[in-house]
Amino acid sequence: MANSLEILEWDSSFFGYPVAKITAQAITADKLASIVTEAKKSGTRLIYLFTDPADTVSTQAAKSIDAKLVDQKITFHTYINNKEAATVDAHIEEFEGDHPTAQLVNLSLQSGLYSRYKVDPEFKNNEFERLYLAWIENSVNKKIADHIFVYMEDGKELGFVTLKARSNNAQIGLIAVDESSRGKAIGKKLIAAVINKLQNKNIPELDVATQIDNADACNFYEKVGFKGLKTENIYHIWL
Repeated sequence: MANSLEILEWDSSFFGYPVAKITAQAITADKLASIVTEAKKSGTRLIYLFTDPADTVSTQAAKSIDAKLVDQKITFHTYINNKEAATVDAHIEEFEGDHPTAQLVNLSLQSGLYSRYKVDPEFKNNEFERLYLAWIENSVNKKIADHIFVYMEDGKELGFVTLKARSNNAQIGLIAVDESSRGKAIGKKLIAAVINKLQNKNIPELDVATQIDNADACNFYEKVGFKGLKTENIYHIWL
């Protein structure tokens, strides 16, 4: 519900302190301040505030309480049905292990360079590292992903992408190319593998989210046929 405090059970349990979120819609400074005051009284330590960048009322409210803008998220979208048949590069295979390899963990951390959990210095208990480790582990065990494609060369994973597929829409979760192997079109080949899978499953749409500050990622998605669908500002309010 907009303009109300929602306790996030998973985040609270994972980080070890109460975490909540507010989805703002023209929230006034007084209303936001009141919610934050009550949250602090109840022991909440961190609030995520989500706003539309065009919502100037909510933006001013966030500024009035010195909320920290930690992420300007952009979601990219592409239609699968109007694409030519995609082929899978010979270096790409689907990962079927029970646990992520050390290199997959390393690639996961590389994928989060612009993550709000990394850029916010108030996280002081390795939250970023623990979160991305859980993300790749839960992708490998198929709790939050259906497919993981890896680009292999000389026995080493040089890139990977995770995919969650639904009946009408799919979403890329994590994607990264090792910093030592960029500029070799590995990312493009990983996207082609994803598109090939979706074409075979007759899933018509694909989304992926990244940060506006991650200019390389934004340019990459546009080059491989995605278009920006929506943007969202995310603030952290520490209590």
